[in-house]
Amino acid sequence: MLVRLRLALSPTDIDIYRHVNNTVYIQYLEKARIKFLEELGLSDSELKDKYGLGFLVTKLEARYVSQLTYPHTFTLPSNFRRVGIK
Repeated sequence: MLVRLRLALSPTDIDIYRHVNNTVYIQYLEKARIKFLEELGLSDSELKDKYGLGFLVTKLEARYVSQLTYPHTFTLPSNFRRVGIK
């Protein structure tokens, strides 16, 4: 399932060279994961409390097409390929 998330860079997202730090990209993907669940009508707490399940990211890949510098607004496409047990 493809999720597209529109984001605006924050001054705290950039390093001294005005580039987005690699760890910040991972935070963006976490926001996409939350949106993915919301589009399914779920939340982390509901998965745990209602179904006894958790959401685990086992593999993460990022393809850097071009650098982001502040200020900038962008769309983050995230593809969730597999949802299941094991």
